[in-house]
Order: sequence, then structure tokens, then C-alpha cells
Amino acid sequence: MDVLYQSCAGIDVHQANIVVCILHAPLTSTRPNWVMIVFLLIFGFFSYSNHQSSVQLEAAFKNDDKIQILYHLMVSERYAKVIRQAGFTIPPDSAIRFDGAIDPLEIEGELHLKIHPPDEADEELSISFSVEKNDAIIEAFFVIDRQLNLLRSYYQIMEQNERKNLTLQESEEKRLLSIVQKEINSFLDTMEETLYNQ
Repeated sequence: MDVLYQSCAGIDVHQANIVVCILHAPLTSTRPNWVMIVFLLIFGFFSYSNHQSSVQLEAAFKNDDKIQILYHLMVSERYAKVIRQAGFTIPPDSAIRFDGAIDPLEIEGELHLKIHPPDEADEELSISFSVEKNDAIIEAFFVIDRQLNLLRSYYQIMEQNERKNLTLQESEEKRLLSIVQKEINSFLDTMEETLYNQ
């Protein structure tokens, strides 16, 4: 009998794992090459990584660390389905995979917030939204801390086809910040309820 192939591969796909076996030897060999072990280690790493992410998200909820909660929810498409089912707007999965994160997470409330994904070590969170005032649209950008306190704010308005910086009165800024805090807290409460109290 002639040997037709010096190498062959097999793949076994299950719901929880994928096993790949590559034989690079005579067909009579029953000992798989080391490639099988690499695939299993990679799969094991991702399983461990996903478990760690779940544990870290739960810890962030317990510690009320809003930036860490948003980081874990937005860092990949893992929670995309749950976020959509809870009624929030995010990009399609293909865009999330391309960007490497959910950007932006939209909370369609009084202000229609757009939350941009924080990095794991960030101490600040970036949020943008639009406000209508005196028949003009004001573009707002807030930078807030872990307790949702305002660190910096920027406002722009379009006048005569030109963007101009704008300053709001302190009372108006406080009103907007209060709405931002309420809407983010409502989102986080909804996500905690959806993830842990079903």
C-alpha cells in the first residue's frame, strides 16, 4: 500500500470546545503532533480569560466602580447581546470586532448619551451628547470620574457654518450633569439586574 499523505488533520467541533489534531508522520502513526496541544492551550486560555472577565465584572458591580463596569461591558462583543436586549443601542458585532470595543454605547434618554469605552486603567470616562437651546444644537463633551463627578466639560455650537466654543451657566451645567448621572446609573442598574437577577 502506498502512502498518499505525509500529514493529515482532523477537527472536532463541540458546543464548548474545538479540538484539532494534526498528524505529521506516516499514516500508521497514532501520536499527534504538538499542534494539538497548542490549540488546546489557546482554547483553555480564552476560557480562563472569559471566566476572569466575568469575575472582574461582578467585583466591579459589588465595588460600585462605574468605570470598571463600563470597561468590562464594552471591551468586547461578549455582552453585546445582553446590552441590546436591555434596550440600549450599540454598533453591530462586526464593527465591535473591528474596533475592538463597543464604541459608542448609546443611552437614549433625555440627552441621548454616547459613552466611549474606557481603558482598564482609566480614571476618567468620556461622554458626548447634544442639547438644543434657542433653536441651536449644542454639542457637549463631559469627562467624568468614577463617582460620575464632572472633571471637564466642552461645548460647541455651529454658527454660520463654523464651530464655536461655548460656555454654559453653572446652573445649566449642573442640570446636565444630573441628567447624565441619572441615565448612567439607570443603565448600570439595568445591566446588573439583567446579568445577575434573572
